[in-house]
Amino acid sequence: MIKYDEPSSVHTVASSSFAACRGIAMIIVVLFHADVMLGDQLSEYARFTTTAVALQYFALPMFFLSMGLAFARVSRPRASLKPVMNSILTYMYLYVVWTVISYLVTFASVASITMNVAVPTGVLNFAKSVVLPSGPLWFLPGSAVMSALYVVVSRQDRATKVVLTLAVASLAWLPHLGGTFITLTTKNVCCFFIGIIFRSELVAAIGGVSRLGLIVFPPLIVIFIVACMSTGIESWAVTYTFIGTAAFVLICSACSHDVMPQVFTLLAYVGRASLPIYLMHDFWNHTAVEAMAASSGWPSAAAKAGIIVPMSITAFSILMCLATNGALYRSRILLRMPAALQNRVGGSVIPWLDRVVLPRLTLDRLWSTAPLSVWWPKP
Repeated sequence: MIKYDEPSSVHTVASSSFAACRGIAMIIVVLFHADVMLGDQLSEYARFTTTAVALQYFALPMFFLSMGLAFARVSRPRASLKPVMNSILTYMYLYVVWTVISYLVTFASVASITMNVAVPTGVLNFAKSVVLPSGPLWFLPGSAVMSALYVVVSRQDRATKVVLTLAVASLAWLPHLGGTFITLTTKNVCCFFIGIIFRSELVAAIGGVSRLGLIVFPPLIVIFIVACMSTGIESWAVTYTFIGTAAFVLICSACSHDVMPQVFTLLAYVGRASLPIYLMHDFWNHTAVEAMAASSGWPSAAAKAGIIVPMSITAFSILMCLATNGALYRSRILLRMPAALQNRVGGSVIPWLDRVVLPRLTLDRLWSTAPLSVWWPKP
């Protein structure tokens, strides 16, 4: 059990820092998708593939680190079961709702705009695309799976949690389990559990970075990313997790040192609306790109403007997502599971889930299990 006993002022700073990291992560995700869409729609546009891919290496890790740290705030096994279960139900509810919306918009072909899904052919392919999503909506069931895994291992000690997390993360290396959903979920589960298991160490690392470190370390991380991309190891789980964790610590440290406070306040505002932005940004990205493609002079102008175009689309999409989120504030059914439904479903599922939570294990008991004791003898 990790205790978090910092004063409330530290909690406030940490909350703002984590929200700012989520804001940066969302901006990177929207920018990456805008760059991909421009490359697909406009033949004259030269994609900034290398830059966009490099940014992706710390976007999702930062988001899931922040998510894990939030879970660690309620890391009492019995007390945390209900709020975590509510999170799982909300993620799955939103996945169902937004999958239906995405398919409706896709089938309707409103202004040739498609959203978060590609329409598969055949019943089996359709079922597979729903169970194992390959589009941006993978994030919702992926977060639900990580939250469920947290509930399952919540009674274990730290060492056992680490072993079980690495076992799940190793699934990303199995070729027959490939696919966006399984690969990204297993790839990011380490970041999620680092936030849960090592919260106190992360907070200490954030507080231990000086202003000089904020100047020295970012160029070193950039050099490290370039070196990893040149050697082809940038997608390894260890590299991916390290880059995301290092970027997360530096950004939170910059926020705690009041470096550009207005900027971080704006990023925190974006981060607190990260879920609506993630759900709706594809629609607004497509709207902007389709409008540009329909204009006679825009394709050539976009090719000359370079990275300014995807950055402008990113700003447009985020602003429209924030405006849409504000407009839907009173009708939260699209962005939050109704309380009555949550209480009804949660009341029947939580007692059942409590029976399938793993009993408390130790590494000795893990090593004594059948295949592990044969293939990996205890030293």
